[in-house]
Amino acid sequence: PLPPSLFALLSPVMADQQQLMEDFAALPVTPASKSAFLAGLPLPGLVALLGDESRVELVCRCIRKLFSPGTDCGTEQAFLVSDGAWLIPAGLAHGNMNVRKTTIAIIVGLLPIEAHRAWLRSQGLFLQLLNALLDSNMQVSHAASGAVLEALAFEDAAEAIFVDSKKELAELLVDARDSTMQLRAVETIAKAWQISPRCTELCRTTPAKAELVRMLDSDDMLLQLNAVEVIGYLPHGDVGEDILPRILDTAEACFGGGALPTRLLDCVAKYVASGAGTGEAAAI
Repeated sequence: PLPPSLFALLSPVMADQQQLMEDFAALPVTPASKSAFLAGLPLPGLVALLGDESRVELVCRCIRKLFSPGTDCGTEQAFLVSDGAWLIPAGLAHGNMNVRKTTIAIIVGLLPIEAHRAWLRSQGLFLQLLNALLDSNMQVSHAASGAVLEALAFEDAAEAIFVDSKKELAELLVDARDSTMQLRAVETIAKAWQISPRCTELCRTTPAKAELVRMLDSDDMLLQLNAVEVIGYLPHGDVGEDILPRILDTAEACFGGGALPTRLLDCVAKYVASGAGTGEAAAI
């Protein structure tokens, strides 16, 4: 809450808004509380308050509660019809990290409803979500990765991400200008590999696996080891003879004849345990 001295300087309208937001943020959310809140402070007015840096955190808390699952009072539908098409891109581009994370939370809140996913797809917002994987802030990037993985549990969203945005996704995965950001994006696709048979099929159409193999040849030892760890997310059928020699070369280059780190052993073991191990793998 604002200090009493500052609160007293607010106009009556601003003071009412402040109290309304504080009450809504503090109390359990229900359809009735959502309706009452929006009657006093409609969504466009709430979003406008994001321009006040001192209120950003409180406004974000209120927005998250409005889009929390299981308490629908028409908030989502009204959002889609009137404001969502411009608010989501604006939120993802906002300078404040909390606003960007809150915008991603809105997308996640819309995912369970098929009509909402269709709207997100029609507005090209799954591509916007993919681009957020490269956010310079790790927390935002992590939130975007989690949101992408949640979206991929739905086949229509998977089609939107892998098919509608195929070209853009491929470009994102091979963008090596910042290896850390690129690895985040590749890791998200690697984690998606086993979500469903359809996801496995779609993941194989991307350059994610090829980029992981390329990273194994990097001069950056940390990038090499991170790539090995990410490879561990792939199903054993995709860790085959094309990747296994690279893993072994990485081990030799980084550790010589010493003991291999657990993450390297785990990755190789997945392949060997599948029954497809080669003599080279068995030698480990």
